[in-house]
Amino acid sequence: MKIKLHKFTLTALVALAIAGCSNDSVKSSSGGEATAAATGGGTITAVAGTNLLTANRTWRGGDLWKPVSESRPGPAVLTRSSIPRGTLTLHRADGSVIPTKVEVRGRTNGDRETYFILNLKASDIPRNSFVKIDKNIWIVKNPKRRYENLPQ
Repeated sequence: MKIKLHKFTLTALVALAIAGCSNDSVKSSSGGEATAAATGGGTITAVAGTNLLTANRTWRGGDLWKPVSESRPGPAVLTRSSIPRGTLTLHRADGSVIPTKVEVRGRTNGDRETYFILNLKASDIPRNSFVKIDKNIWIVKNPKRRYENLPQ
């Protein structure tokens, strides 16, 4: 892959890597541009200041991603008892928010906070998305897969 950089922001570089695009131009809001050569086509605009996320939690110790809840049509997230109730948001790999309707059930199933995603199915959620509950962030590499008790 051949990349030409001009006043390039980290956000644009990450957007290019995520897209895996080819002969594409990626422009940042600061006017920087990068061009890649591989396969594919199109243009991606990355906005400087996008909130890129890094997972600071793993799916273990009571934290759970369920692609299909037993009682609701969409995914469920349960958190270990030491994590207080918060606001759950879903984010794409570039940090942008995925519009999500969330029902907070409260403490269930082993005294864990339980969140239901009501407006999306696991198949609607992009790979490598993030679940964010306040300052706690988990990555969901494949939303159709159950995540729990993963090694660190």
